[in-house]
Amino acid sequence: MVRFRRIRRSDWFADPFSALEEMRSLVEEALAGSGTGEEAITSFVLPPLDLSETDSHLIVRVEAPGIDPKALKVEATEDTLTVAGEIKNEAEEKGEQFYRIERQYGSFERTVSLPVPIDPESVDASYKDGVLTVRMTKKQQAGRKKVEVKLD
Repeated sequence: MVRFRRIRRSDWFADPFSALEEMRSLVEEALAGSGTGEEAITSFVLPPLDLSETDSHLIVRVEAPGIDPKALKVEATEDTLTVAGEIKNEAEEKGEQFYRIERQYGSFERTVSLPVPIDPESVDASYKDGVLTVRMTKKQQAGRKKVEVKLD
């Protein structure tokens, strides 16, 4: 059974992070009773990413510490980028008692719509210090040509 607590709307505006933590806590309690528990929570792993642009490239940086770079998968189309991988749980020590577990584990797949078309053949990915960097060359847009109208 899930316990019910009334949360005043004014509390949400005063401290929105407390409200988010409260909602997460309620979801954890609800899932724990369904037999899926922690596995269901860890399926929401979404590593944060940044998407930036230069004159000629789009650059995506994905925070992915502790992931084996060989296990990362990067796929690109002209208008999307998909990054997939798995954050594995470290082996637990026998006799170790946890008081709090906040790190998330599990498989993830993120697909991002790109703001401009890219050349999928030009995608380059590198991994350093827990950050996956994907560099994509923008597709050359057909330039405009000014046409002068001739008079007869």
